[in-house]
Amino acid sequence: MKVKIGNRLKSLRGQDSQATMAKLMGVSQPCWQAWETNKNEPSSTTIRDICERLNCSADWLLGLKKNLPIQDGNTNIIKNKDQMDCSKCDLMKAAIKVIGSNQRVPRK
Repeated sequence: MKVKIGNRLKSLRGQDSQATMAKLMGVSQPCWQAWETNKNEPSSTTIRDICERLNCSADWLLGLKKNLPIQDGNTNIIKNKDQMDCSKCDLMKAAIKVIGSNQRVPRK
């Protein structure tokens, strides 16, 4: 069975709302929802942005790799989740707080 990008996006979103993820990526909530339900697909540029911001590989997101590798800030694959440096987790939480206050999050 071919893995759909929408299933991977939903997995990356976790407990966050679609609206939160849409704001983080600079798109509308209906746009994010269309991606998750496989009614539409993000552009290659957006896929790159998703991978950078959510720390996942494009191979995994596109269904070319079965497991989501966890990487540290230096793109070294971490085999044990307990070894993961959560500095990006803190960055994501800060970004979500900024989004909640209706401030603009700058793109890389």
